[in-house]
Amino acid sequence: MGPPVFLGLGSNLGDREAAIEGALAGLAARGFRLTRRSSLWLTEPVGGPPQGWFLNAVAEGETALRPEVLLEACLATEREMGRVRA
Repeated sequence: MGPPVFLGLGSNLGDREAAIEGALAGLAARGFRLTRRSSLWLTEPVGGPPQGWFLNAVAEGETALRPEVLLEACLATEREMGRVRA
């Protein structure tokens, strides 16, 4: 494996904690091995349209994926979970 990888995770829709857990499961299925994770943090949205507060966390892990492939794994996990980028 390569050096540690840190990913920021967040959700402000629906069951936010379940969304973060689902994201971690989706990333694990794509080659990201979680080694540590932060506590969950509730944060107020800044800018943009009115929206709900975010639940955030940081995941530390290991992967053999190249950075571009890891990014695609993150985006695929978001799509799988229903995120639509406008």
